[in-house]
Amino acid sequence: IAVASQKPLFEHFNTTQANVLIINEEDGERLLQQRFRQLGIEKDTGLPIHISALTDFKLEDEQVDKTIQFCKDNEITLVIIDSLIRVHNADENSAREMSKVFAKLRRFTKAEIAVLVTQHNRKATQHSTGGASEMRGSSDILAAVDSHIGVKRDSKDRFYLTCTHKHHL
Repeated sequence: IAVASQKPLFEHFNTTQANVLIINEEDGERLLQQRFRQLGIEKDTGLPIHISALTDFKLEDEQVDKTIQFCKDNEITLVIIDSLIRVHNADENSAREMSKVFAKLRRFTKAEIAVLVTQHNRKATQHSTGGASEMRGSSDILAAVDSHIGVKRDSKDRFYLTCTHKHHL
């Protein structure tokens, strides 16, 4: 929403306006629309947000090609994928297999489309920090991304964001 409307993210971080595609393989469109309403965004606000929910999207060449073309046709420059585990059939603990998954994601960035991917953490412990050490899967996942932001919620429903990885170009 922040990127589509060019409003500061979390009322703090400046954004550049972009058309957005949300590929959500975790939740249906009805639940996503409900979440948008909870955030004060109604369906017909005119924000350039496209939603693809529960369509069995996979990071396979044909689907990636079609999605990149859809993005070009609709001037979309940000794709959000929720969640990583739902869009591939690779063993997430295998560096070799995850490098192939990220090669598919790099096709978007080569087409000048930014990609934001959600990834679940391991089950929390009392010493959990929400950082990269709790991320599920191969360390190759962390090595493949430009930035990693960990999110942790405490018992009082406060959220903490931690930038745990960033490449400098």
